[in-house]
Amino acid sequence: MSTPEAERQARLRSLPALDRALAGVGQTAARLHRRMAVWIARRYLDEVRERIAAGEDARFEPAELKARLEEQVRPTLGRAVNGLGVVLHTGLGRSPLSKAAQEALAEVSEHFAALEINVRTGRRGSRYAHVEPLLCELTGAEAAMVVNNNCAATLLILTALAKGREVIVSRGQLIEIGGSFRIPDVMVQSGCRMVEVGTTNRTHLRDYVNAITPETAALLRVVQQPYRPNQVVAVASEGETARHPELVHHRPAQNGQATVYVCQNFTCRQPVTTVEALEELLEGAPTADG
Repeated sequence: MSTPEAERQARLRSLPALDRALAGVGQTAARLHRRMAVWIARRYLDEVRERIAAGEDARFEPAELKARLEEQVRPTLGRAVNGLGVVLHTGLGRSPLSKAAQEALAEVSEHFAALEINVRTGRRGSRYAHVEPLLCELTGAEAAMVVNNNCAATLLILTALAKGREVIVSRGQLIEIGGSFRIPDVMVQSGCRMVEVGTTNRTHLRDYVNAITPETAALLRVVQQPYRPNQVVAVASEGETARHPELVHHRPAQNGQATVYVCQNFTCRQPVTTVEALEELLEGAPTADG
């Protein structure tokens, strides 16, 4: 009569050698680099061996090995249908490339490319030379560079312009964005000193003005994209228009009253002067959730 230990030893001896295990799924294994196929098969065999040693009734299954190899061959990126109501969604790859962009990318990726070589001088150049002039023209900036995401851009800007100095930010904008990046953490990592103003639900222009000192390097404005994408609310009153015209340039107060302009995609709607009209205007404006 066989004992449990004898049965375990028999199942362990029945496990195929690595090469024989791969030979049983030859066509699938051939689609992978040999080292990758060996790594997957060895992990599977080790897993079965450990389960047998633990007393489980585990056996080597060629179909399971084939499935694991096919999973490795299958691309992890695939087409998706965007039904989220957010046109440019980070989780869905942001904006699809146009046909012209796809063709240009395919053309340049087939060959070596002069990424950091100045073809006019034959010397080392900068990869930003391909985009910096365009970005400067579009934005009016003196210089430009491209980084992976907004968090990286914020960190670089604050480090370059405000390290060791104060940066003023509204308490209502100390948010956490995708990837668990928190604005206060980014500011601390940059080396600047965060100065919070206002409250979590309301910050006035005067809050920023009163907080400015000789140590102030910048004012940080965080666009809360999930709530009001591409939207700016400007408030104009007679006093503040005179003192801070750059914020309400060409947007005067109406009939001497505090006036609100809601602007989106470079276009401002008709100004309103009452809370009720503002609420109606905001409710009718498109948002990130539809």
